[in-house]
Amino acid sequence: MKVSTKDMADILSISRKALLEKAGREKWQYVKRQGGKFWITESMSEDVQLAVLSAREVATKTQSESGQLFTQVTESERDVAKLRMSIINAYNTAELSAKEFCKAFNAGEISLALKEAYGKHLSERTFYRWLSEFTQSGISGITPLYSSGNSRGGSGASLTDEEKDVLKHFYLDINRRSINHCFLALKANLPDTTATYQVCYRYLKSLPPAQVDRYRKGESFFEARHLPYIERNKPLYKSMEHVQGDHHILDRVVKYKGKLVRPWVSTFIDMRSGAVLGWCVNTNPSSQTILAAYYMMIVRFGIPLVVHVDNGKDYKGKVIKGQSARMKVFDAAGVEREEEVLITGAIVTCGSKLIYATPFHGQSKGVQERFYGVLEEYYSKNTGNYIGSNTSARVDEQRLFWRAINGKAKRDDVSEWADVVNEFVHWVHWYNTEWVSNAKGRKGLTPEQAFLENLPENLRAPDMETVELALTKAEVRTVSRNGIRIGSTEYWAEELRGLTGQQVIARLNLTNKNEVLVCDSKGKVLCRAYAGMFIETGNTEADMEFVQSVRKKVRAFVKDNPLERLSFKPKNMLEIAMEATGIETPQIDSYIPQIEKHEKEEKETEPKKGKYQNYFDADDLQILTS
Repeated sequence: MKVSTKDMADILSISRKALLEKAGREKWQYVKRQGGKFWITESMSEDVQLAVLSAREVATKTQSESGQLFTQVTESERDVAKLRMSIINAYNTAELSAKEFCKAFNAGEISLALKEAYGKHLSERTFYRWLSEFTQSGISGITPLYSSGNSRGGSGASLTDEEKDVLKHFYLDINRRSINHCFLALKANLPDTTATYQVCYRYLKSLPPAQVDRYRKGESFFEARHLPYIERNKPLYKSMEHVQGDHHILDRVVKYKGKLVRPWVSTFIDMRSGAVLGWCVNTNPSSQTILAAYYMMIVRFGIPLVVHVDNGKDYKGKVIKGQSARMKVFDAAGVEREEEVLITGAIVTCGSKLIYATPFHGQSKGVQERFYGVLEEYYSKNTGNYIGSNTSARVDEQRLFWRAINGKAKRDDVSEWADVVNEFVHWVHWYNTEWVSNAKGRKGLTPEQAFLENLPENLRAPDMETVELALTKAEVRTVSRNGIRIGSTEYWAEELRGLTGQQVIARLNLTNKNEVLVCDSKGKVLCRAYAGMFIETGNTEADMEFVQSVRKKVRAFVKDNPLERLSFKPKNMLEIAMEATGIETPQIDSYIPQIEKHEKEEKETEPKKGKYQNYFDADDLQILTS
């Protein structure tokens, strides 16, 4: 191994002159190269060789650590580093001094291709710097750091720690302040700061995106964008094991009751096959449209194991998600107490497990999103009334069309609502039977083929009584003498006649507002109550006859539960107290005549009052009566 004079002096921590004297005394061998002496380590003493090897290990370790920089820069920066490395290799083979090499390189005598690739004059100062940095850190030492945030000092290197903390205090906040806002706040809090807006801008932009999203956009956004997740392996699933539900607004206009509207569609799609199992075209998505699509699915294909839905308010309402309520109940001992009752949602009541999609995480509903993309491309764009999913997708004609709509202009060449519903039914059938997918696990198959191919042997058929119970809206109500009131409507059934004053769970049918299912706190169905039983019909005789019959039944119910007949006359608490003290019970009635007699005597002594006693004196009264 050969080491230069300068490096040997640095290794032994002595001057150049002292090194030459030591080499002369110990008769080190050397070779002349590049205008200097390179000492052969094999001719040195053992202690010197050990020092050289130790220094080489440290240099190798440092170069290895710094060598990681080469893999962390951009591709263009690596290309520049490779070019500089090629120039240094040409210098090592030229056997010229650095000054002579630079002169020959600029003249094109070393390599015309390298000169053209470098494209400018190579100065001695620059070349010496390259050699020094390459010796210390290898190729990472000569790697440029042009890209933002990768300068050796780092963005914001001129800022103090206090200035950085103030900037981050205002910038990393859920209020999402602008950088200019943060800069002005820095100047206001630290009046002596010399930081410029450009320096603050570069520093804040160099902060890790994960950190910025966590504090500026919230935990949900941070989790969806920066934390790893488990990717579903669809071949592990069977059909009807996992379905996804969502809303989508169609990119077209239709005429509904004389008005131009954009229709919505609520869908349930099988995740394994991509088949559309249930849908409901509507003008305004709600829990009822969700249940309509869900009902279509379970009646045709059975109950799925898991239903994965969007996290919007429609899917988190009381009807879908369920609710907890406080209601008064009587225990086995007849003691009234307040109990928290869990009213399950419709989907869970039918037998499916309900889970919600992660916010800002489109992958969780990938099957739905891909279907809606196909729906826009192959349905909405062929309707003749396509308006685009966003402003950039709208052609000039559609922009003018919406401007005309805003001006309340009429347009007669749009489809009616019934036609749209019919079109969608046929299009979904075409999609399920004709659309060939390239998705993982079902490549080359239509949704219908993939659905049937992976269909389990046993499907869970719905129990229609349970489904009827599930497709209701549950509320806690107190039974009054006219039954149960929901809104302005009263519901009555004969089974309610003994429950007056008690609280029950009333389940209002979502499709038939004329009846409710009445349940107790445990969810047991007590009866079916009907609306408008006591509303006046105009036939007074018939109305009175019905009310009297109900009253008669209520009285009969009370009479059927009489108090037990006692075989003795019970004593009241006063009599019991008197017997306990041994004192005879006083006869209060004997005092009443004396009190009445005393009051009568007092009345006889009073002068008789005339009609005008309150208005005249006694003397005036005598004159008038005479």
